[in-house]
Amino acid sequence: MYMQKPVTPTRRRAIAGVASVIVTAGVGSPARGFILSWAGRVAAGVAAGWLLEALKSWGLTPRSSAATIAAVENDHAEKVTVLRRGGYEVEPIYSGRSAAGDFMLSEATRDEEFLALGTTTHGTTCTVRLDKADAMNVGLVATALKQKGFAPHLIEGAGHPIHPAAGYEFVGSERYSPTYMTPAHGTIAWKSNVNNPRPNFVTAVRSRILNANLHFAQLHGGRWTFDMRPPVDLRNV
Repeated sequence: MYMQKPVTPTRRRAIAGVASVIVTAGVGSPARGFILSWAGRVAAGVAAGWLLEALKSWGLTPRSSAATIAAVENDHAEKVTVLRRGGYEVEPIYSGRSAAGDFMLSEATRDEEFLALGTTTHGTTCTVRLDKADAMNVGLVATALKQKGFAPHLIEGAGHPIHPAAGYEFVGSERYSPTYMTPAHGTIAWKSNVNNPRPNFVTAVRSRILNANLHFAQLHGGRWTFDMRPPVDLRNV
């Protein structure tokens, strides 16, 4: 099955220089192999576009704002402050209810660097930090499930990473995300081959909603192809 890449939010982000640095979700420095991979050439506007696709597929309205509980607001504000001190421009994307409870989402840019901060309370308050590649993957999963006919609350339930706020692991040429909990009490995790010249992901979704691996690859010209396969441990794919 094929998907078109999303429309980027602004022309400025889409055409800005792409000699960027991808940062990891943890607090450490990015691995050099990932900086030099396809992910380092992704424009911040493209990543932001996929993030908005995820929100819309989850049934949430981008740019909307509603009050959330103090724990979510305080935790989110602390993380935003840290990024602003580091020279990032931070823009709120969503605030209000979601399948994960109260949810605040912001995007941060510094030149062509991009981060998304998503704070939820689902038993515990946690802020997940996603970079360009992560935002693309979350958007791809949401779009794929939408095309398969899943309802918005099920798409978010299976595909919204809410905690832990953890880092990444590199094994050879493959970069592995943490195993995130999702609102449906399942998990989602993904990996990417950073030596592949084109964007690619294998994403393991485990829940009562969906139990499968989703394989994504970008074709020449920008379109994406994906298919669903029986669940297999990412280490064995």
